[in-house]
Amino acid sequence: MENIFTQTVWASEANDSSSKGQKYFENMIHKVQDKNMIIKYRVKALYVGSNLVPSGTEIEAKSDDFSLEIHVFIPNVQPNLKVDYKTGQVTEVK
Repeated sequence: MENIFTQTVWASEANDSSSKGQKYFENMIHKVQDKNMIIKYRVKALYVGSNLVPSGTEIEAKSDDFSLEIHVFIPNVQPNLKVDYKTGQVTEVK
């Protein structure tokens, strides 16, 4: 259960050079794994105070040959949505 947290679709799925969510970086990692490299990988949800929803995630990855090194922060946001990180309430913004 410690490995499960609430994440917006954008933070999880954004996957192009102008909109980089978790999937964008995981695809980079998979490409290196396909070359039989060993990857050290960590995703950490970052909370402020006693908020129920993380403000974002920190992703770190490094291949054993150092051809891949990632250390990024991905904000837990979503276009057209307002997230109340303290309560978990989400409202649509028009």
